[in-house]
Amino acid sequence: MKSKRIGRIEDLLVQETSSVIMNRLKDPRIGMVTIVAADVSPDIQNAIIYYSVMGGEREKEQAAAGLAHAASFIRRELAQVLTIKSMPRLQFVFDGSAEHAERLDMLIKGLSA
Repeated sequence: MKSKRIGRIEDLLVQETSSVIMNRLKDPRIGMVTIVAADVSPDIQNAIIYYSVMGGEREKEQAAAGLAHAASFIRRELAQVLTIKSMPRLQFVFDGSAEHAERLDMLIKGLSA
């Protein structure tokens, strides 16, 4: 079970990472990226940031490359905003749950027709 502190840090990471990507990151590879969730380790040394991307496979690959390249920049920007003792290392992971839900919805609609 996660502590309240870890939960607050995860919420802040989602909010502030979204802000950094939208307002300060100028990488053209990162298009319509949405930060979905964050998972912070109990020792706050590592954080997995889950994101989704609008578009096809090419957009997903470009976004993954852009986020991996910008991870240290995003970490530095977050360190200036967040008031935590140590800033976790960031790892960006694609979250395909929205696509999965859309596929299931289409299957269900196909069965009911």
